[in-house]
This record gives sequence, C-alpha cells and structure tokens, in this order.
Amino acid sequence: MPLSRDDLAKLLANLDAAVPGMLQIHDGEALEAIACMGEDIADQAGHERSWVEDQVEAIMARHGLIDPAPREA
Repeated sequence: MPLSRDDLAKLLANLDAAVPGMLQIHDGEALEAIACMGEDIADQAGHERSWVEDQVEAIMARHGLIDPAPREA
C-alpha cells in the first residue's frame, strides 16, 4: 500500500536532514547514496512517485549536488 503524502514528506524531510552527514560519510559516492534512498522513498509513493522524484531532485539541488532544473516559462 502506498504511503500518504504526509508520510512521504516526513521521509523526505529525514533524507534532507541526513544529507550533510551522508556527504561526510560517503564523500564521492554521496550523490549515488542519496539517489538510492530517494528511489526507496519513491518506490513507496504509488501515484505520488513523480512528486517524490521532484522533491528528491530539489533536495539534491539545495545541497549543491546537482544543478537545479530550469524553470519552465
């Protein structure tokens, strides 16, 4: 059964909070580790999967791991 958006948001907040520590622990492999954790959350999202994927991308961009996606005009 897919998780609710509230439950997904809690998992995403935990992921966001964990990123600084993951950057220290995983060093050069942090992006892959964070993406893997994001994929695990997305797998629990059901029809909210694309929303979760967008949130994971935003987390990675916020922490400087990827360039932010360009905004559509």
